[in-house]
This record gives sequence, C-alpha cells and structure tokens, in this order.
Amino acid sequence: MPQALAPELRLRVAEAIERIASVPGYGPVARDLAGWLDAERIHFDPALADRAVVEWTGRVVLGPEPFEGPGIGLEETLVHEHHHRMRQRNLMKSASFWAGVATRSHVMARYERPAYRAALAYLEAAAAARPDIAPDASREAEAVRRTWDIVYAIPLVP
Repeated sequence: MPQALAPELRLRVAEAIERIASVPGYGPVARDLAGWLDAERIHFDPALADRAVVEWTGRVVLGPEPFEGPGIGLEETLVHEHHHRMRQRNLMKSASFWAGVATRSHVMARYERPAYRAALAYLEAAAAARPDIAPDASREAEAVRRTWDIVYAIPLVP
C-alpha cells in the first residue's frame, strides 16, 4: 500500500532531484519533480514489484529497487516516471495493451518504449555533464537496455 515518503527516503528523492537539475536541459524536469515532492505526490510502496508506477491520479509511487545501489538509479527512475506523467496520457496504457493484443506483441511495449528512451537520454546527458558518475550512469544505462531486451524482446530504438 503506498505511503508518504519517510524522512530518509524524502531526503534521497530531494537529493536525486537536485542532481537531475544539475544536468543541462533537465531543469524543467527537476522543477516538476520538486513540485510533486512538495505536494506529496511522490509516495513509497515497500511491496511494489516494479521500480515505480504513475497511478491514474498522477501520483508517482516508488518501490524499493530505485533506492538500492547508486543514486543514478533513482534519478533515472524519476525521469522515466516523469515522462509517463507529463508526456503520455493515461489512456495510452490501454492503447498499448490492445495494440499488443492485436499484434501479439508485449502489451506494454508501446507505452514503455518512449519512457525507456527518455531514461537513456537522461543517463547519457548525466554522464556527459557529471564525469564523476559516468561509470555508474553507463552501468545503469546498460541495465535499462538489458531490462528492455529481456522484458519486451523488441528493439528499443527501431
């Protein structure tokens, strides 16, 4: 069950948002995320199997995985979910589902592909802007690509 962020998790999210803001071109994303954090629109669900989800209400719910490992994983997750919330309509999930059924492909691939691409673009920009985290960003990007390949089994970039 989603719950408000505990103080230590809230601090980690705030720090991740500051790091996102430090990457050229990602100031608007960071401002949106900071506004959601201030409005308590980012929650935590310790039982969430996914890294994170955007609910129909627009609330972002983080699972435990983005808090494991280096902070770049949390940053990537926030950027990914920001893409879903700000650039995709809720009905796109349904459209993706039915397109997948009709084409006998993974039902969420059409919905997830743009957010995965946004996450990868952020990781590349972060590595270029912050050489101190470039190795972590590269490993995270590889993990994102590997996850895409395993789950969706279609090209991420056609």
